Amino acid sequence: MITLDVSLFYFINNSLANPIFDSVMPFITELRNIWWLYIAMIIGSIFTYKKPIVSFIIIVSLALTLGLTDWINSIFIKDLLSRPRPCHTLPNVHLLVPCGTGYSFPSSHAANNFAIITFLIGVRGRYIPYIAFFCTMVSLSRIFVGVHYPSDILGGGLVGTTFGFTFAYICNKILTLLPSELKTRE
Repeated sequence: MITLDVSLFYFINNSLANPIFDSVMPFITELRNIWWLYIAMIIGSIFTYKKPIVSFIIIVSLALTLGLTDWINSIFIKDLLSRPRPCHTLPNVHLLVPCGTGYSFPSSHAANNFAIITFLIGVRGRYIPYIAFFCTMVSLSRIFVGVHYPSDILGGGLVGTTFGFTFAYICNKILTLLPSELKTRE
């Protein structure tokens, strides 16, 4: 399994490297460049309800989902597993961003992105294909820039999906407690 992970890493990181990916992937992977796009997609996805209370409950639930996913993944899971990043251990990594000092498994970028998309799918937001594509690209960019193995992305995706579905379930249970006239969509 480790050999497959390393081989797939080199295939994506080295063999698929090209001038377009070398300029686009570092931009995509840096959250400070694209935070506004997250906000726009989330707002567009959530504010399809006529009643603000529903949108408020969904936004608070999504914030809790993202906050707890990031905190538990970054503070507990990564420290527990302590897997070094490929840019710290492998030769000939096509490194496009600083390697970072944190651990590699599971990817927090992937965990957070998959938590967002899974949560929004669970509460039936709009624009899901666009958000899914964007979140997947951000997650995969971590391999292209040389800071995560493919299994880190899969692990992060599993963590994020678990948190996303769990909080979507809780959010939907809370929404069922609202009177039906408050749950109407446009």
